Amino acid sequence: MARAKGSNASADVHSSAIARFEATFESGGDAVLATATGDVLALAGPLALGVAQVGMPITALPAGVSSGDLDDCVSRVVATTMLTETAHLLLAGGSAVAARLFTVLSEDATRRYLVAVLATEATGAELGRLRRQEHVYELLFERAPSGICLVATDGTFISANPAYCQIVRRSESELLRLTFQDITYPDDLSLDLSLVAEVLARKIDRYDIDKRYLLPDGSIVWVHLTVALMVDEDDAPLFFIAMVDDITQRRRTQETLQTTLELWRTTFEHAPIAMVEVALDSTIVHANAAAGELMGCAPEELVGLRTLDLGAVEELPASAANIGRLTTGELTATTSERRFTDRRGRPRWLSVHTSAVAGADGGVDRLVMQVVDITEARELRERLQQSVDELSLAYREKAALMTALSHDLRTPLAAIRILAELLASSDESTSEHERRELTGRLLTEAARTEGVLGDLVSSERASAGLMTPRRVPVDLNDLVRRVVEVEAGHRTSHKVELCPSSVDCTVSVDPALVERMVANLLSNTFRHTRAGTTVWVSLDGDPAGDDRVVQLVVEDNGGGVPDSLKEAIFEPYVRVSADRPGTGIGLFLVRRFAEFHGGTVVCTDRTGGGASFRVTLPRA
Repeated sequence: MARAKGSNASADVHSSAIARFEATFESGGDAVLATATGDVLALAGPLALGVAQVGMPITALPAGVSSGDLDDCVSRVVATTMLTETAHLLLAGGSAVAARLFTVLSEDATRRYLVAVLATEATGAELGRLRRQEHVYELLFERAPSGICLVATDGTFISANPAYCQIVRRSESELLRLTFQDITYPDDLSLDLSLVAEVLARKIDRYDIDKRYLLPDGSIVWVHLTVALMVDEDDAPLFFIAMVDDITQRRRTQETLQTTLELWRTTFEHAPIAMVEVALDSTIVHANAAAGELMGCAPEELVGLRTLDLGAVEELPASAANIGRLTTGELTATTSERRFTDRRGRPRWLSVHTSAVAGADGGVDRLVMQVVDITEARELRERLQQSVDELSLAYREKAALMTALSHDLRTPLAAIRILAELLASSDESTSEHERRELTGRLLTEAARTEGVLGDLVSSERASAGLMTPRRVPVDLNDLVRRVVEVEAGHRTSHKVELCPSSVDCTVSVDPALVERMVANLLSNTFRHTRAGTTVWVSLDGDPAGDDRVVQLVVEDNGGGVPDSLKEAIFEPYVRVSADRPGTGIGLFLVRRFAEFHGGTVVCTDRTGGGASFRVTLPRA
């Protein structure tokens, strides 16, 4: 831990802030403490020692360390005092470091200091992706419907999203001058602090409670608070993250229900959600009509039963413990989700909110459970999560496609440009044969570019269900021969042998789509095998004896296809090797076009080594 010398007045002025900084990071972590003007006062950890120097401006990076956004981030954080920014540093060895910048007040609230918490990032190639991810996370933080805040281990607010600021009726700049202790209702502070201590002691991973916040006008707001500890790669505490939902209305509803017994009973009996009163030994003493309907019996049949006797109930691990804390008065309410099988054998998911009801002596007299069938909500949540996963996969696939397209288009376009320049610069010394050769190569590269774009367009149309084959009788022998002659002419590095069928191979197909199928099978084989590889193209009847179909076979004696990819390669954007050219949609189109015609395509191992692609198409 490096710090400013204490022999001058300036260091004495900042000694309290430096001591607080050292106490915060004494258990580990990399950080820099600077004045509001950016002069470094103290350093913690090896990363900090490598990117900053005590007494120098925080933006004065050592030789070999670079950053394109540190100056701007520091300026914005210092100027707004309420903003949290992340700057990205690149070390000499290529390692990337993220510096999360924010400001804090001195203990007497007279000075503001700049703090940079450092953490290693992925290196060069991943930096852009991480920045995009960071932007997404920031959007999620800012636009989340629930309140979210980051709190230092001493309770100081580091950051808060708009929803949290709305709940506590304070701006983020106001919160950064406070601790969570300052805005917590006094009667709730002891429990909150004890749970914080348990988390820091690693007795529990996280906690959630209902608590109250004091608003600036003296009123209170009830919230459901969930808190977890964020740690660094060495498991050292960094800060707390808290998620908060305003439950004031729910609390008011509960308090209203308790004011009058008659009102309570009326509400209880006619409530649209299932409600049961439970004795402290878990015996049901009263159940409303909705509870009977949910459980599949008359409500009177539930009385006298224990809650665990109602069906196959699975509770969250903390649920039973929280019930015990309710009976002792340690908690006033808790919510859990349970999987349940009712008396009709129906599996259901229930959200159970359990409240403690005080008796005349002030102690807990009974529990009230409000039960909501959330089966459909959970199924919807699972479908939404699946959609999120699918969108995430689609994003990654699109990114891979863009990378592949960039390569597959850049290569022929570069060749087109060079060939065009050669033609443009040709003079009378250039023979007609040379001109025709250049023109032919130019047309070949243009066709190659057109093929890539055609596959892309066809992939989108096929995925959207916008393609319908225009069937006509076609001699497959003749069609395959034409495609092989064109494709083999472009690939002199491979030996292609065509084995036409001696039997009639007239099929009912869309000739344009089948030509694309054959061309894609050949180009895929050329792309993924070495020069000198032999490729065999043959036609025959179905080996299973089905005289209604014709089989097209494209085989090679190359390295083959791994078993794990024999099915996956027909999915969009899947490539055998990331370092090979190609968009990953050629074989996808082969399968879709085959299926359009009622045919099939499979990939198997060739006898003797290599890959074998077999396509069946219906006879005319």
